[in-house]
Amino acid sequence: MSEQFSPRPSGPSWLAQMPLLVRIILIVNVFVFAIPYVADLVGVRYKSMLLSDLLLIWGAKDNIAIAAGDQYYRFITMMFLHGGVLHLLFNSMAIASIGGELERLMGTSRFGALYAVGGLAGGVASYVFTANPSVGASGAVFALLGAEMVFI
Repeated sequence: MSEQFSPRPSGPSWLAQMPLLVRIILIVNVFVFAIPYVADLVGVRYKSMLLSDLLLIWGAKDNIAIAAGDQYYRFITMMFLHGGVLHLLFNSMAIASIGGELERLMGTSRFGALYAVGGLAGGVASYVFTANPSVGASGAVFALLGAEMVFI
C-alpha cells in the first residue's frame, strides 16, 4: 500500500475550511490593513497625509478622544486596525488557529459574542491602564485563548 505523493493539496484551501465568522474577521482585518497600505505605496494622500496614518488617527484607541465623550466607537474600530504587517500576521494566525476550532465548538453566534465582548473588554482595559494609543485585536485573541482553555 503505497501512497502517491501529490505536490498540490487536493482538498479545499485553508481559508475555505475556516468557519464563516472566522473567515469574515480575517478578510476584514486584511482589507482594512491592505487597502490603505497599497494606497500609500502608490502615492494616494488625503490632505497630504498617508491613508494608513489617517485610519489610525480616526480609529485607534485614543484616551483623550474617548474621554471627550463622543468617540466610544474607537473601542470597536481598534480591533480591526493593526500597527504593521507582523502585528496583522500574528493576530490573524491566532484568530485562524484558535478561532476556527472555537467557532466549530461554540457556534457562530456565541463565537461572535465572545470575540466582540473580548475585544471590547481589551479596549476598555487598555483605556484604563494606559494612556497610549493602541490598535489590534489582542483583547479578542486573549478572550479566545481563555475560552480555548475552558474547552481543553
